[in-house]
Amino acid sequence: MKIQELAARIKWKPVIGLIAVIALLMILIWAASNLKLSSGFKGDGDIQMRAWADPSKALLTGKGKVWVDVRNTGTDNINANVNIAAYSKSLVFSDSGTQQVNKAVEIGPGESRQLDFLINFNASDAGKYGLKVTVSPGDLESEVFFDLAEK
Repeated sequence: MKIQELAARIKWKPVIGLIAVIALLMILIWAASNLKLSSGFKGDGDIQMRAWADPSKALLTGKGKVWVDVRNTGTDNINANVNIAAYSKSLVFSDSGTQQVNKAVEIGPGESRQLDFLINFNASDAGKYGLKVTVSPGDLESEVFFDLAEK
């Protein structure tokens, strides 16, 4: 009978509220831990990559950057090769003066490298201008687009 008396004295609304808050926090922690897996990275084995244009919208003539984030989820060093090729002659890389650029980078276990590539725009027509990004080993591919327009 003492258990029933104890149960009768407990104010259950705050207890249920606390349990709900704890459950919500557990769900948020679980979601945050899974966010790393679905944050735009493409992967093959121990190497993953994602790429994006900065800014994604720009003027017909100007400059922008292509960003490539490469990470090593394995336990050994990886020598990654990042290659970017423009689909249009209107996009030229500042460093090489060509439509294609290549960088090699060593990435340790559990590390990542964020590489940026400066690119010049000289387009005569508005539209989307694309580049193909390839990372090896793994032959990972992605496309990046600049939306170029007049003022």
